[in-house]
Amino acid sequence: MKIRWLTALFCGLRLVTTACPLCEKRQPKGFAGITHGTGPENGFDYLMLYGSIGVVLVSFALLIYYLVKPKGGYKQLPIEWHHG
Repeated sequence: MKIRWLTALFCGLRLVTTACPLCEKRQPKGFAGITHGTGPENGFDYLMLYGSIGVVLVSFALLIYYLVKPKGGYKQLPIEWHHG
């Protein structure tokens, strides 16, 4: 039952997130078909787009780095917690 709901959800998201044929014609070549709307229109839009892509890539790289090679270990807290 869960697989049917997930399949329906992802199919619905696919229809909403991809661009319609009219939007694809209006968008720049590199961004055609990604989403609805006209896409980036001036230099500031491109700066914000590439800046956000950079933040996501750095975050992903740090995630992988700390998952593969975590620093330190368990440190004892200065306060002892006694449960119940």
